[in-house]
Amino acid sequence: MLISRQPRRLHDLLLLSASLLIACFLSQATAEPAKGLSLFNRKTQAASKQAAATTLPAHVRQLVITTTAGWNSHRGRLQVFHKPQTNSKWQAALFQNPVPVLLGSKGLAWGRGSLLNPKGPVKKERDGRAPAGCFSIGTLYGYAPRPPAGTAIPYHQVGKWDAWPDDPANPFYNRHVVIDPRRGIPSWFDKQKMRHGDFAYEWLLEIRHNADPPQAGAGSVIFFHIRRGPDRATSGCTTMEKPKLEKIIQWLRPKGNPQYILLPQAEYQRLKPYWKLPDLK
Repeated sequence: MLISRQPRRLHDLLLLSASLLIACFLSQATAEPAKGLSLFNRKTQAASKQAAATTLPAHVRQLVITTTAGWNSHRGRLQVFHKPQTNSKWQAALFQNPVPVLLGSKGLAWGRGSLLNPKGPVKKERDGRAPAGCFSIGTLYGYAPRPPAGTAIPYHQVGKWDAWPDDPANPFYNRHVVIDPRRGIPSWFDKQKMRHGDFAYEWLLEIRHNADPPQAGAGSVIFFHIRRGPDRATSGCTTMEKPKLEKIIQWLRPKGNPQYILLPQAEYQRLKPYWKLPDLK
């Protein structure tokens, strides 16, 4: 009997060892997603199931990316990437070297975009900060009858009655609206109108921060536009030289589902594996 029990015990020990190895393997396989979710607090983890995603969708094939030295910097480096196919790797596009851009005078704070943000400073109306995060790129607005040659994204010529309110109390807060003067001109219109004859607003490329739907006080009127000077900070927009902006406008394609990533360098490196972002120069 002693001889017959030893093989059974050995068999049981082998099964137990195999089970422990499998359990160890499974725990390591799931450790990476758990680490990713640990970037967010419990409240935002729960919200992510109903709102923003935690990684770039596969159909996103165009990225405009700006990084800064830190949260309080108003200077950034912009780079552009694309995927020839949805399963391709990210490839650099348009510019051989990063493009210098200018941002909010107080730096950055987390905005409301298309991906879930980690914990950190949150963008508020008139805080002088550009919204950090990931944002869809929307409509191009401009003074000219037509956009730059080759533009494929939607274009709207800004007229006399176009407005984009930045007052959280306004029912049209952070929305484009065209006023019908025959129905009366609202008292707020003059301060919220879009056409000022200002060269910096010749092209306004929409960054869809706090857009779906707008949350009162979370920040508004965020665009790419022409810079006013080589070191002139903004209230929250991303600005650059006119030729560089026009190249980006002409390159964008709706089928590429273009997104704008704006992050401090340290946050970019931290989020890169979770958001599936490309290597930067």
